[in-house]
Amino acid sequence: MVLNCPCCFSTEVTVEIKNYYSYRLYNCNVCGCTFCDPFKGPIRSFYNDASDFESLRRHTTISKWPLNHPVVKSNIFKDCFGKTILDIGCGNGDFLEYASSLGMKVIGIDIDENSLLIARSRGLKDSEFHNTTLIEFAKSEEIKFDFISMFEVFEHLDNPNETIQIIKNLLKKDGVFIGTLPNERRFCAKSLNLEYALPPYHLTFWIRKTWTKYLELNGFTTITCANTVYYGYLCDILYFRVLKSFQEIRKRKFLTFSTKVIFTIIKPIEAIIEKITKRSSSFYFEFQSKN
Repeated sequence: MVLNCPCCFSTEVTVEIKNYYSYRLYNCNVCGCTFCDPFKGPIRSFYNDASDFESLRRHTTISKWPLNHPVVKSNIFKDCFGKTILDIGCGNGDFLEYASSLGMKVIGIDIDENSLLIARSRGLKDSEFHNTTLIEFAKSEEIKFDFISMFEVFEHLDNPNETIQIIKNLLKKDGVFIGTLPNERRFCAKSLNLEYALPPYHLTFWIRKTWTKYLELNGFTTITCANTVYYGYLCDILYFRVLKSFQEIRKRKFLTFSTKVIFTIIKPIEAIIEKITKRSSSFYFEFQSKN
């Protein structure tokens, strides 16, 4: 059977890992993307019902967008009052709350209704939240956007090439596509059993070089694509590899308190550790459409 890269459709692919948690990983020799086989995302209700660490956070907390995030430090929103932004995979709306505070008109889409309930409860001005896929949204809307954002979402999709084409079509001329992606070369990326980073959650795996090449091949101009350490995942590693083994014991107040203390201590030094190891957990990008 001939296997095609789901991003550029090339047949020039080689096996990277034969047995990866019941999947097989391939690397495309043309666009550089790493992808899993079988290449199929879960059914629509999967994320709504998911109970992994990240999903529980989205479903239960009215989180705030981190002020040390690179999009906050960027000049991309310097003159954005009254402009429009679409956030694909908006989750519980923390980023769009930040965008709304800058005076933008915001629209969020997600297939996770539990997260959208929190997003709608924020009561943002000039906002819309839709429980839909990008394909369905694009068919029903004719609006063009100044910005389209996608934070830690693209790697979950089983239609990457179609998604990029829709994003291009939804952007205004010189519109900007912004977001983050997990760094495939982050610390112990493929040796830790972090369930939210494995298939069928993550279907494609990227580094800055291959992502930049892929976007430029699809008609975008690079503004920036750089490693970022605003969000490390050492706390997640601690939770999954150490604390998860003691879930029953963690019900005791003392250990729960100790866990919070440990996380409080580790979180501030995550960025330092990632800078030293040069293995950032993700990378931030801004690409301008050539439409």
